[in-house]
Amino acid sequence: MLWRASLGAAVPAHGHTVKLMAPKFVSPYRLSGKKGKNDAADAAAICEAVTRPSMRFVPPKSLQQQSELLVHRARQGFVQQRTATINRIRGLLSEFGIVLPLKASTVRQEAMRQLEDLPGWANTVVGDLLSEVSRLDERIAQYDRHIEQIAKDSTPAGQLMQLPGVGPTTATALVAMIGRGQEFKCGRQLSAWLGLVPGQYSSGGKQRTGRITKAGDPYLRMLLIWAPDRCCNRPSTATIRSVDGPCSWRHVRATGRPSWPSPPRTRACAGPCWRGERVSSCRRDRRQLLFHRVMCKR
Repeated sequence: MLWRASLGAAVPAHGHTVKLMAPKFVSPYRLSGKKGKNDAADAAAICEAVTRPSMRFVPPKSLQQQSELLVHRARQGFVQQRTATINRIRGLLSEFGIVLPLKASTVRQEAMRQLEDLPGWANTVVGDLLSEVSRLDERIAQYDRHIEQIAKDSTPAGQLMQLPGVGPTTATALVAMIGRGQEFKCGRQLSAWLGLVPGQYSSGGKQRTGRITKAGDPYLRMLLIWAPDRCCNRPSTATIRSVDGPCSWRHVRATGRPSWPSPPRTRACAGPCWRGERVSSCRRDRRQLLFHRVMCKR
């Protein structure tokens, strides 16, 4: 990834324009039936694909963006290791008849409480795994401080953090992935790039939409889905920002639905600002509807 970023910065100095294309957009132009898969067929397919007026290109990341993205990748790796270690502790304790729930804090407390009662080497193994979890906690906290420092030094990240539910992790990850988002004409294009739009199964003039495509980066999509959960954890007097006006979370929790009459179905639009666009046929469950409402901008 770093060599691609450095190449994208070095080639324009020689008077060339760097354009990156996804391999899935090039493969349809390769004549596999005649030439097969080889370098010559790939070069011909690239030359054919790059001339298409509707071809979508991937903007190259700068070295700063790539280095900031590495911080997120490393942190997410530590989080996955911690989750795997906790699940390993649950599995080992189940061999001795100690069945623990999935909640991480409960697993730690119960494993520590049952540690002295474990026989033989089981005490040593579980103790080492608990120490490993504590070490991973310290490393994740350290990388959280790195991300907070990156957010303080970044003006676009500071602007994104003004939106409800967007913290330093989501803001810096979004800036590291798309920069200022100038390559996207509108928020709908960014939503499609992230895989947040429903898949199309239309034929014969009949519109059919399915689940979201999940075609984009799973890490960034996960952070954007977590954003409304942070808003839900706020006090019950918090207000939802919506295209139709404010709505109290107290009413949502009491009735299970927003207070505005006949809420229009909206499609999520990701980007530096979220927008709500009314569509005629787009099924959304209650949680997805609240998610779109929370992140909408008037």
